[in-house]
Amino acid sequence: MDPKPWYSMILKVIIIGDPAVGKTSLLRRIIDNTFSPKYCSSLGVDFAFKELTVEDTKIKLQIWDTAGQEKYRSLITTYYKLTNGIIIVFDLNDMNSFENIINNWLSHITSYLQEDSTKMLILGNKLDLQPNRSKENDWDQMKIRLESNGKAILRDLSLNEAMRHDQSISELQYSTISGNSSCLI
Repeated sequence: MDPKPWYSMILKVIIIGDPAVGKTSLLRRIIDNTFSPKYCSSLGVDFAFKELTVEDTKIKLQIWDTAGQEKYRSLITTYYKLTNGIIIVFDLNDMNSFENIINNWLSHITSYLQEDSTKMLILGNKLDLQPNRSKENDWDQMKIRLESNGKAILRDLSLNEAMRHDQSISELQYSTISGNSSCLI
């Protein structure tokens, strides 16, 4: 007889976005709360596991870190299958990376995603590199554009300074757990 697993739920989350926006840094923050200022381009896909408990529910979190280069996009589509959450990362200091969410990533996701209940968290990273938030109106416009469909949550953070990443990830976990009983074991 197989021993009963220590967890009652598996959540599969993939991290996508343009190159050099902080996807691997996000994975490292979630898994072991570390940050490296060195940039090393991801090749294909990497993944890690994290054990956690949310409201007395033991969860095995699978996090898939994908490469942002165009040449890997067809490979990434295979990881959308049975995904409970998608984190799209962009650089707050590079508006092209935000526009690519609107013009490329969202259509890419919707054309391959099989589960309509998949939650999306869109993270604007590198908040620490914005000396002042003089573009508050731009941020409000971004929120309107991205949150209008009701599936996406938009948040800003700094992985370098460990600002706001815990709240953002917790919000995705809670919304995924509350709306997704298919991942219960």
